[in-house]
Order: sequence, then structure tokens, then C-alpha cells
Amino acid sequence: MSRIIPACLTLLCLALPCHAEIFQWTDADGKVHFTDKPPANQKSRTVDIRTPGGTAPSPSAAPASTSGNDDALARQRRMLKTLDEEKAVKAEAERKATAQRNAQQQNCATLRDQQRQYNEGGRFYSLDDKGERKYHTDEEIAKQQEQVNRALAKCR
Repeated sequence: MSRIIPACLTLLCLALPCHAEIFQWTDADGKVHFTDKPPANQKSRTVDIRTPGGTAPSPSAAPASTSGNDDALARQRRMLKTLDEEKAVKAEAERKATAQRNAQQQNCATLRDQQRQYNEGGRFYSLDDKGERKYHTDEEIAKQQEQVNRALAKCR
């Protein structure tokens, strides 16, 4: 995912039309040089770059290249939209995973607390429908302790 964004940005930059002047000049030794910047204290001339066909593009060809650029821009926009959607889906999945991890940690902490209480001993009770205490038998306590231990085994 982290490699896709720079690739899309590179494609976006490459699709933009660019134009640079090229200068031709001759140094003191008589060697001909071509540069993108005019040399200081040297006489130079601008070189006309021709298309591979050897002719300059006709005015009627300009709209075709514009539609080609429009197609490229539309493709890039679709790619960027797809990347944004993928990023949103990934962020949502990561958020859900984090929430689930936090809930699991909270559950494990509660189970460890219950295990500590069972190990300390004492009497356990629950409240019935009338709000009165109902004390648990030793068998019920042992069964509940076993359930807590099995659940804690999954936490580790």
C-alpha cells in the first residue's frame, strides 16, 4: 500500500506535459555542448526539437492530445479514488481489530481477577429474584473456577 501512492504520484507527474528549452553552444576548444541552461559569457542558440516524424504537430492534432491527457487524468483520478477507498477500508479494519483486541484484554483482566478471588477462597453468592443472597455450594464454585481457568487458557 505504501508503494502504490508514490507510484501513482509519479504517474501523475509524468502525464503532465512538459517543455524545456535546449541550448547549443561551442566552448573554447571547439566542442559543441547541449544544455538546458544558457552558458554564462558564451554565445548560444536555442535548439528546436522535432517530433519523431520530423514535422511539427499540426493544430488539428492538439485536441487529440488533450483528450489523451484527459483520459490519463481520468485514469489517475480513478486510481487515486481506488487507493483512497482501499486506505479507508484498511483503516476501518485496523480500528475494528484494535477495538476487538482491547475488549479481549479487558475480558482477560476480568477473568484473572475472578481467578484470584477463587484462589483466595471464601464464600461466593449471587442475588436471587427477591434480592436475597444465595450462597454457592462447593461443587458450583469448583465448576465456575474450572470455567474461568479454561477461558483464561485462551488469553495466554
